[in-house]
Amino acid sequence: MKILLAAVLIAVVCSTACAEPETTEADVVILGGSPSGLAAAVQAARLGASVIVVEPSGHIGGLMSGGLTRTDFGDRNSTGGIPVEVFRRIAVHYDSEKKPWPQQPMKVFFEPHVAEKVLWGMVNETGRVKVIVSGQLVDVELKGNTLTGMTIRLVSSDKMQRIRGKVFIDATYEGDLAARAGAPFKVGREARSEFNEPHGLEVADKLLQAYCFRLCVTDDPDNRVPIDKPTGYVPEEFELLSDYVRTKKIKRFAPDCLFAREMVNRKADGNAQWRCWVSTDWAGFHTDYPEGSYSRREEIYEEYKRRTLGWFYFLQHDPSVPELLRKDALRWGLAKDEFADTDHLPFMLYVREARRIMGEYVFSELDATRNTTKSDSIGCGGYHIDSHHVTDYNRNNLHLEIPVGNLRVAAVKGYQIPYRILVPQKVEGLLVSLCVSSTHLGYCSLRMEPEYMKMGQAAGAAAYLASRNGVAPRNVDVQQLQDTLRKAGAILEK
Repeated sequence: MKILLAAVLIAVVCSTACAEPETTEADVVILGGSPSGLAAAVQAARLGASVIVVEPSGHIGGLMSGGLTRTDFGDRNSTGGIPVEVFRRIAVHYDSEKKPWPQQPMKVFFEPHVAEKVLWGMVNETGRVKVIVSGQLVDVELKGNTLTGMTIRLVSSDKMQRIRGKVFIDATYEGDLAARAGAPFKVGREARSEFNEPHGLEVADKLLQAYCFRLCVTDDPDNRVPIDKPTGYVPEEFELLSDYVRTKKIKRFAPDCLFAREMVNRKADGNAQWRCWVSTDWAGFHTDYPEGSYSRREEIYEEYKRRTLGWFYFLQHDPSVPELLRKDALRWGLAKDEFADTDHLPFMLYVREARRIMGEYVFSELDATRNTTKSDSIGCGGYHIDSHHVTDYNRNNLHLEIPVGNLRVAAVKGYQIPYRILVPQKVEGLLVSLCVSSTHLGYCSLRMEPEYMKMGQAAGAAAYLASRNGVAPRNVDVQQLQDTLRKAGAILEK
């Protein structure tokens, strides 16, 4: 009887845990519901491809719906296609007359939930895109060196699902799919000698730009969530902040401590104020984030949450902070009507850079400043090379005018972005539209949401052409790709 019962129990367990994963297929499969991934999905679907998008978090839209709502543009005049459409559709939301989106000027300051709503609308309109949220990458399938499938875990049910496709796109902020498939990558900063970059280092290192939350903050009493003392609050962590605000005679919370200016419905994008000795940028303890597991990344997220809320609470309550500044800081809080499922903090960190997947070409500082013409252009950039600090301030480096690693270098407006940086080395059947092939300095210009969407649109068009014509993405006819992008409104040369 006991043997029979054990056999039944084993059968029941295997019927669930040991069951063969359900398999779904599409022409184009995208990991990452970032703006880059959604631009790729929309473009591929509009051309006629079936598309599956898998987003590891519970929300699509990446940083645009995750708090980065004060958009940085390198060059608006060389921006077209899907990025312009997104920002014009956002404008429709705020226009009482509701003119059609093609008649709208771009609106680049907005609320996080509006971005997510607009992006869902664009995806659903195609009728060809299936979106899976809370799907975490578990494994990949390769035939030789060609990516043919991936297995994900559905967080809500803990079930596995297999997804196969003709072409895959990695549109994550971390480069997870490409790395798992075996594409080479870099993390950190290059030596000057490697690419002859004027602002490169004497010796390469593994340091990363600081991450932060792009907070959605408000001074509206009816919509403000007060900041309570967080678990694990350590006021001593903010002694330098106290020194700074007293030395500089700081009286305003925003934008002098938190960079929060332009407001929509009395809500602002709260970014780190890099001129402040201790703002919401934190560096050092996030170094294993790019290659970390989902659980390790969640631990890092929680540490950023603890420090950020502690920083906020310190400025509002600590007696070492001047009274005028404390009173001003107390006017501010998190927006009650944003991020309700994550305690009104963004559902993701601002990952300024993680892995950079090495491709057929490596975009460097010189490609943004000197060698700006590319025969395989798929879009234009122009944002300055912008790196936040890589180590936190301490009492030994307060004499520095700017933090270690902080850098701003002008770029040529309208420099051309080559298709080759989307095509990873050593792996076929795959494109990378966000963690593209670049040096640290090159990526510091490319790492803006409008550029991510441009590269995503190009990846979507290339994936469609590759799947339709039965060729590897690296063998897509570049002229045909460029013609396709121009017809879709993209600007490939200024």
